[in-house]
Amino acid sequence: MNVIIFGAGMVGNTVAKFLTEQDHNVTLVDHRPEIIQEIQESLDIQTLLGEATGRGVMQQAGLEQADLVLAVTDSDETNIVLSLIVQSQNRNARTIVRLRGQHYMENSGLWQERSLDRTLVFSPEQAAVERLLDLLEVSRAFEVTSFLGGAVRIAGFSLDVSSPLIGQPLMQLAVLPETQTLIVAVEQQGEIIVPTGKTVLQAGDRIYVTTGLGFNNTKVRNLFGLHATKQRKVLLAGGGWMGARVAEQLLKGGIDVTIIERDRSRCRWLAETMDGLTVINGGATDHNKMRDELDGASTFVGITNKHEVNFIAALMAHKLNVKRVIAVMDNEAYLNMAPSVGIDAAVSPKLAAVGMILRILRTGQMIDVAPMLNGRLEAVFVEVRANSRLDHHPINRLGLPKGVIIAAVMRDQAILIPHGNLMLTPGDKALFIAPSGTLRHIGRMLEAA
Repeated sequence: MNVIIFGAGMVGNTVAKFLTEQDHNVTLVDHRPEIIQEIQESLDIQTLLGEATGRGVMQQAGLEQADLVLAVTDSDETNIVLSLIVQSQNRNARTIVRLRGQHYMENSGLWQERSLDRTLVFSPEQAAVERLLDLLEVSRAFEVTSFLGGAVRIAGFSLDVSSPLIGQPLMQLAVLPETQTLIVAVEQQGEIIVPTGKTVLQAGDRIYVTTGLGFNNTKVRNLFGLHATKQRKVLLAGGGWMGARVAEQLLKGGIDVTIIERDRSRCRWLAETMDGLTVINGGATDHNKMRDELDGASTFVGITNKHEVNFIAALMAHKLNVKRVIAVMDNEAYLNMAPSVGIDAAVSPKLAAVGMILRILRTGQMIDVAPMLNGRLEAVFVEVRANSRLDHHPINRLGLPKGVIIAAVMRDQAILIPHGNLMLTPGDKALFIAPSGTLRHIGRMLEAA
């Protein structure tokens, strides 16, 4: 497939890497020479320096031969113009457009015109809201990734010092099969490990798990040394589009929600629109107001449209002893720093958008795809087909590449937590976890034997 990506930011760069691993022909276009040079040094793809909407640039990029075009620049208007140009110059190309302005997203009539029927529009903010709601459903998790419409989930937890998992090789722990739990990845002292039976866990490790009992099950939580945090009150710092969507869903679940919002007219609109919502006029970094409102709150979410403010407000919430602190932010330095400064979980709209695009672009036997751990791991759900290399082979004889693990198997709508002797059969759906950059190896395993 011939793919052109306009915009080489976090979204464009990550998607380009994913598509290249699947052996697609990718051209990445951006107007910033330093970004183009950086990509040339890190990815084996064609790059083009220039303004996205320039006709000469489009011709050089091979627009007429493109099968797929991604418009993911930082400008909504540029992305809209790109989609219109693509449809006029190459009506056979499929177009994916990123829009951040919700006034564009809500004007769906524009995107339903016949001339744009091969255009798919997505919002990083909508993707982030979905990630946040998944996260809020699983107490104490720092990341939750859902597959197949929520049928299967992987959750990340920080291992408490009281966990019975600490200090012993995983092969000697009888409690794991007892709780139908599988540890599929470990972040230990900054290093990502796909565990084996010899892996020894330490207090403070960040572990990713699947379980057949549910993450809020008492036995499962005791396994990690965690106690569930009841959602007594959730304080959202920021009443913009994202904050309103999250509040709306939490209120439907019977949760007490307070929004603190600086804009007085927005406060009035929120209070008039949602029954049961408490709205406070104030800033997310106003220490006195935050201290008063956080009293009794079990969860804080920094969700303004200024990610630096979210980071600072989350630090303040941690200092004020809120049990669970979450922040929305894209800055890579903040995301990496978050666990060490008391921020329990961070949601990146850009990384959420990457996950949404990867799901759109899944091909063949790949039925669901998602990035994990800020893109350092990839999770891929595949369907086992007859006569493939997976067909009628026990997992421990598949010859999985180093660092690759099968985290779950769906068979006849039932979720199986796999063991080495589990035999895969046609129709099974297997969830692979792998370090970023190893999808090509999984693709080879799906081929006919």
